[in-house]
Amino acid sequence: AKVTSGSARLSVRRLSSATAAAAGKKIGLMTWGEGKHGQLGLGDKETQFFPTVVDDEMLDGEPIASVHCGPDSSALITESGRLFTWGSPGEFRLTGHDDDPKLVPTEVPFFKGKKVADVSLSQNTTFVTLDDGEVWSWGDATLHAREGAEKEPAIVKEFERRGMTPAKISLGNQHGLAIMGGGQIYSWGNGKYGRLGHGNITSLQFPTLVPRSQMTDYRYVQAGEAFSTAITVKGHIEAWGLNDYMQLGIPSAALDIKPMETSPAGVQQIPMEEEFVKTACGERFAMGLTEKGTIYEWGRQTITRLVIQTEYQSGVAFVDEKMTDYNITNIAAGKTFAAAIAEGGELFLWGGYSQALITGEKSFYRSPLLFAEKDDFVFPKVVDIAGGTDHAVALFIDEDLDL
Repeated sequence: AKVTSGSARLSVRRLSSATAAAAGKKIGLMTWGEGKHGQLGLGDKETQFFPTVVDDEMLDGEPIASVHCGPDSSALITESGRLFTWGSPGEFRLTGHDDDPKLVPTEVPFFKGKKVADVSLSQNTTFVTLDDGEVWSWGDATLHAREGAEKEPAIVKEFERRGMTPAKISLGNQHGLAIMGGGQIYSWGNGKYGRLGHGNITSLQFPTLVPRSQMTDYRYVQAGEAFSTAITVKGHIEAWGLNDYMQLGIPSAALDIKPMETSPAGVQQIPMEEEFVKTACGERFAMGLTEKGTIYEWGRQTITRLVIQTEYQSGVAFVDEKMTDYNITNIAAGKTFAAAIAEGGELFLWGGYSQALITGEKSFYRSPLLFAEKDDFVFPKVVDIAGGTDHAVALFIDEDLDL
């Protein structure tokens, strides 16, 4: 096997030791991209341009349920609800450990004995949702929905006080979104550019109902750096916040004075018959996945596949190059790169000047690239993926090796 910076590159035969049941197959964790904060979990701070298997002995053979990324950190949740994090702790110990970065997946001490259902990490804040609906947070006072900056987890009392149980929480750089089981959206944090969706640019310390939720029910939310997206129960995408690169999918001619929208507005140029199930947001781009397994994308030129004249023109692109024969089941976004997983486990990557594109250098690809074989190794079936600023974390299975 080839060796890069002391770690074995991924091949179909170099598998993680996890014993999660995935249709009777082994499952493992792999990472690649920028590593200077330890966010790859490989025991060092080296950058890896190719997927590399992460040692998972600390999981004691327990299956991994999901993977997550902050800008410079990573996390996984096991099927029993154990939370492991690694990478940059930032100013507020965002990974739940001390001030030193963890270079390998390490269980968060505070949540031992609790069953974690979800985690969301931003540049300065972390939210953890437990299986019983409790929400815990810590970090910057702008975003953690509590009084004062904190380095230790505490319950978000606003959710508890209202008797609300978020179905999903998504964090942008300085704002948060939560969707409730009943389809209502709450937002909080920095209100600049209207990213909170309240018709103004006022900041909010605590989760507050987005006014449009009184008229429309939603089923999905996702925060970008300074903008927000949501999917209505009818499958239509709405967006609000900063729109300087048309990341809202709204042409500049439709804007009033400044490049922003302060209330949810429908993404334009998408056929009304399309029904969306998921969105993914980068720094200044977004994309949506339809129930039919196709992708639309919009935003900054360095991510869209459209050939446009200037960075400020709008266009919603139907992503069909090299993907028409595949049913896409999942999408994810980093700062400037995008990822998609097909039903058969095929991995597609594209985007702008990122070390997470598996090309051997920091590069730019306008069209999706299918990764099946590269430099003498075969890509296994990918089942989940998450993107950070310039790194990615994925789960894979090996169809050829039974338990």
